[in-house]
This record gives sequence, structure tokens and C-alpha cells, in this order.
Amino acid sequence: MAGVALVTGGNGFVGRHLAALLRDRGDHVRVLDPSPAAVEGIEWHEGSILVADDLTRAFKGVDRVFHLAAEARLGVPDIGRYRRINVDGTAAVLAEASRQRVRRVVVTSTAAILRGWADANSAPITSQDPPPSLAAMAGPYTRAKLEAQALALEAAADLSVHVVYPTVPVGPDDPTPTPPTAMLRMLATRPPPAVLAATLNLVDVRDVALAHLRAAELDAPTGRHLIAGEDVTFDRLLEIVAKISGRPMPTRRVPWPIALAAAAVEERVSRLRGRVPTASVEGVRLVRHARRHDAVPDLERLSIDVRPIEPAIAATL
Repeated sequence: MAGVALVTGGNGFVGRHLAALLRDRGDHVRVLDPSPAAVEGIEWHEGSILVADDLTRAFKGVDRVFHLAAEARLGVPDIGRYRRINVDGTAAVLAEASRQRVRRVVVTSTAAILRGWADANSAPITSQDPPPSLAAMAGPYTRAKLEAQALALEAAADLSVHVVYPTVPVGPDDPTPTPPTAMLRMLATRPPPAVLAATLNLVDVRDVALAHLRAAELDAPTGRHLIAGEDVTFDRLLEIVAKISGRPMPTRRVPWPIALAAAAVEERVSRLRGRVPTASVEGVRLVRHARRHDAVPDLERLSIDVRPIEPAIAATL
């Protein structure tokens, strides 16, 4: 039997693009995701990485695992989801991969864990930077992803494990939606009276998906790969959204401390109402300092020439 490429979280933003990319090049693709779906050319397993029987069935005959299943929304009311899905789920996937002697595991992380949120160091972030402490993380999402990274690197003593660190993916077909898509949708449909001045590194989700595929094909048994695109100030982002949507954008800017306080209030109210806030404390903390990223060695290693970001923003909208 030919090897199977398993994508956990294959109905998520990056997962949908990766599963389609693998299928279109002729791979046998299997998805493990809690969401029911029927996608032509993809073997779909409705299930959870937290259920042992679901994992056992999904891993049958698997050659490569792309572990993308995660809680990526910021400020979810049930904070325990971050540990259950992002930490315990990753531990379960890695343990099953070890039992099944899977040839290669690619784990999705985030560039947000590569430096502490309050660290004003202006040096470019690289994939090889030493991990910061848990206390330096901006909130429960990044803390959980840092713990998951530690599990992946520890598992590399027994498995062939590669870790991918995207910056902020944008692009079409985001079902959740993830925080960047939700932000762009808000700007295009109901712009707020003012926004926080910040700089984001945006990368096309299709390049992020391709990075996972290429990481699975490298000869090196282990690796860490930063996937960064283009630094975009909020002023430029507003110009792009205005051009695409035809809506006037806010001209007022909110100071960072006020944005943080407002996010704390909104997050508290949202938690009481059982919904995800538009702006979270963790999200505001993550843009405290403009970051530079040196992903050139990683992109060259993976033979990826990242796409310009404006068409990706247009595709998102």
C-alpha cells in the first residue's frame, strides 16, 4: 500500500490548502478533522486528535503526518482549549506517530513564539533563535504553542520532525475565520472609528501550505523553518482594503496602552457572553513592537519564492 499523507486539522485555513495541494499532485491524502465534509479526492475522517480510537484509525498506513490541528483563535472563552488541543493534542499525535513509525512529521507552529512579546530587541527574528520562556509569551495561545514546540523538538530524538513557523497567513478559503481574516472582514464591512498603529508580517496562505509540503520532502531528518512574507504597516493595509472594498477607512489611531485596555474590557465581556472577541489582549500584545524576520535561509532551503501580499489580501476579501 502506498504511503498516506495525513493532515490533522485539514478543514482549517492552512490545512484546506495543504490537503488540496497534496491531492492535486497525486498523493493519497487523508484528513482528520472534527468537521464533517466530503472533498473529492480526499479521504475524510471525522474525528478528533484527542480521541485515541480516532487517531488509531487515521494513522493506518500513514507515511507522512502534517499536524495542523490547533485552536488558533485568540481570546476564546474556554481558555482550557489551548492546552487540550494545542498541547495535549500535539502530544497525542506525536505519540501515535512514534508508535506507527511514521517516516516524517511536520508540525505547524507560529512565528509569534520566536520572541517574547515585550522584548524590544530590533534584531531580525530567525527560526534558529533560542526559545523564549513561557512567561515571555503574550497569552494562553502562544504559551500553548511554545509548549507544543518543545514536545515536537523532544520527539525529534525518536522521529523525523520538522517545525514550520508562519507569520500571519492571509488568503482565500478561511472557514473559521482566523484572526487576520476576521480583521480584514471587519475593515471591509464595518470599519471601526479608529485603529491601532502597528506593523504585521503577512504571508500568503498558499505559500505556507507549500512550505509544509517542501519540509516533508527535505533530506534532513529534522528542521525548523520560518515562513515570512511582507511587512505591512496598518496605514498601507488600510489603503489596500479601501481600494478593494471601496469603503473609507478610519483615519484616527489608538495609542497602544488604550488599545490594550479596550481589548481587556472586550475580552472580559466576550467571555461572559461565550463568544470570541474582535480584539484580544494577546493579539494587542503581539503587535506591541514592529518585528523584522529573516526567513531568507528557510525559504531558499524550501525553494519558495513568496508571493506579493496585495493579491492575497484581495483574495481574502
